[in-house]
Amino acid sequence: MEKFGADKGQLLGFIVTLGAVGELSRRGIMPASWAFNIMVPFFLFTGFMIDRLMPQQIMAQFVPDMSGPASTPLIKSLFLNFSFTKLALGLFLLTTKLTGNTGLGLAALCAGFLVNIAMLLCAPDYAGDKSGLAFWAVLQATLGGLAFMNEK
Repeated sequence: MEKFGADKGQLLGFIVTLGAVGELSRRGIMPASWAFNIMVPFFLFTGFMIDRLMPQQIMAQFVPDMSGPASTPLIKSLFLNFSFTKLALGLFLLTTKLTGNTGLGLAALCAGFLVNIAMLLCAPDYAGDKSGLAFWAVLQATLGGLAFMNEK
């Protein structure tokens, strides 16, 4: 992170928040329903906010020097992947909680990652190997489809 001039404080805060909520819930100090009610909106809102509402402003907070090496397509795609990972986790938790089926939650998670892959494939400045993304798309579609069909 030092190479790109990224602010580690915000990332550390994110890690501490996740760890604290998880540990408090694991120990029974915080009810699991409270952890769910904290983390699902957190994952969905921050993932959507980073990806759709204000990606440049959020990225500028993490990486103040956007004129340097942090402005590469690789860093932008990693940032997009991070936001979609949070969205996919939120979808997994929400779907599992609403349906009671972990398999449907897994299918929702895979669908979130599939949208992420499609967005990367369509990104005009993506410089990576598209065949690798195609492999991951097929894998996510297969896993998600199997999980969905297994829960029917």
